[in-house]
Order: sequence, then structure tokens, then C-alpha cells
Amino acid sequence: MNIKIFFQRIAILIYIVLSVLYLTWRIGFTLNMDQLVASMLLLFADVVMCVSAILFVVSLWRKPVCNKSVGSKTEPFSVDVFVPTYNEDCAMLETTLQHCIEMDCPHTTWLLDDDDRPEMKALADRLGVGYIARTENTGAKAGNQNNAL
Repeated sequence: MNIKIFFQRIAILIYIVLSVLYLTWRIGFTLNMDQLVASMLLLFADVVMCVSAILFVVSLWRKPVCNKSVGSKTEPFSVDVFVPTYNEDCAMLETTLQHCIEMDCPHTTWLLDDDDRPEMKALADRLGVGYIARTENTGAKAGNQNNAL
């Protein structure tokens, strides 16, 4: 097992234990009998928050498997990641593209440029991502994505 996954699972278990201890303390020692309705409403809110947070962290337990075969194919699947841009700053897009490149699953990252800007082409070339510029700017960013498809 990966050390990162091991520590993530330990953190999940610690979070669940602390949440259960918190709810036990909350139910056992903080109810105000003089203001029972308000106290119960706040307790209900705490229980809902804790249960939803526990369900969220439990959903993080299993690491997604990216190399599943699709249908009768035996090769791993791959996805295309589209990053549409119109007039965004180059530095912001570089950060976004860098995070897209670092995704775990097999993928190809594409920069979809609505303005056909040379600095965007240079950024895509420098980061090693695909670049698609369009000449007809209809349909806003959805049109940009449809053009890439």
C-alpha cells in the first residue's frame, strides 16, 4: 500500500473517532434543559454536520482505479481534459494547466484558446499540452468546447 494512502486512511479513522467523541460529548454534556427546543435544534444541526462529514471522508477511503478496461477493450481508458480560455491571464492558466497535467488518471490536456493568442500557444508548447485555437468565436466557452470536440 502506498504510504500516502496509508496516512490518509489513518487520518480518516482519527477523524471518525473524534467525530463520534464530539457527538457523545455534545449529547451527554451540553444540552440545556431550560432551552430544550433551541438546544435540540442546535444538536440536530451538529449531528447532521458530523454525519455528512463522516460520509464524505469515508468516500475518500478507496483510491479510484484509473486503469480499468472499458467494455471488451483490454487497454486502459484515457480522457481528454479541456481548459477553455478567452482572455484569462497566462499565469493563472499556467497554474490550472499544471494541475491538470499532474492528474493521476491517463489523460491528454488541451488548452482551448478562443482568442488565438500567441502567448497561449507558447504556454501550451512549453507545458507539453495540446492546443486548439478557433477562428469563429460563437457560443462562448461552450462553443469553444464544441469546436474542440
